[in-house]
Amino acid sequence: MVALSVVIPCYNYGRYLKESLDSVLSQDFSDFEVVLVDDGSTDETSEIGEAYAREYPQLHYIRCPQNVGLFKAAKIGLEAAQGEYLHYFSSDDRYLPGFLSKSMQILRDNPKLGLVCSTVGYFQDGSDIVESKPLIPECTESKIFTKNELIEVIHQTDFYVTGTSCVVRRSLLDQYGGFDPKLENIADWFLFHKIAFSEGIAYIPETLISMRVHDQAYTSCVKRDKKRKRATFHYLLRKLLEDQTLRQDFIKAGLLDFVFRDLKWKLYLNPRYRSYWL
Repeated sequence: MVALSVVIPCYNYGRYLKESLDSVLSQDFSDFEVVLVDDGSTDETSEIGEAYAREYPQLHYIRCPQNVGLFKAAKIGLEAAQGEYLHYFSSDDRYLPGFLSKSMQILRDNPKLGLVCSTVGYFQDGSDIVESKPLIPECTESKIFTKNELIEVIHQTDFYVTGTSCVVRRSLLDQYGGFDPKLENIADWFLFHKIAFSEGIAYIPETLISMRVHDQAYTSCVKRDKKRKRATFHYLLRKLLEDQTLRQDFIKAGLLDFVFRDLKWKLYLNPRYRSYWL
């Protein structure tokens, strides 16, 4: 068994795939595998995946015969993964130097801890300039947050559990219900906060991973579709109604403020959500 599995679903992102794979395979950490799941791509993804699998024995290429969607492709990758820890990585993003080694060092030094995240940078498609800002300005060293500390720091700073950078113990994914496809682009955000509120989390105050900003990104597509976005928000609120403790954790931390701002008066008129105001 390897220590870590990097699972990369990819659908027609061949134009970005080499850059993303190179950023993973050049990391200064060796005890990991890459599980690349080609979700029925019709571009050069298959040629790239096969070529990298021949060159790098730690890379396993899986091709779906047809497009099954992001979450099913991620599940296929999870089922094939052998690592104790997992990182889900988008095939259009980039690792920065030290991401794997620094994340895994904290997890190995704290074996009871199941989750670690770091600051995420952003770069425009076609640019190499990565921009980021500190989530906790006064935090200069890695820190482990308990549940109560996490609620307080989220409420008082710009910190949140950045799903893009989360390395998680594999067993916790099943224990806490896995990614819910109905939550669309906030599925990782929801799951990793849920885990962190129960298990605690470590934060590395360094920009160790960067997200590509472009119009065809999954998150961008959901955000542009107002009907789809609001359906996701309503589903999130209904889901939290099933767990009073978790709902209160999200409210106390201020994690639902962006949802409340978007839905506004519609929430007040819906008796289903009365418990959010009581």
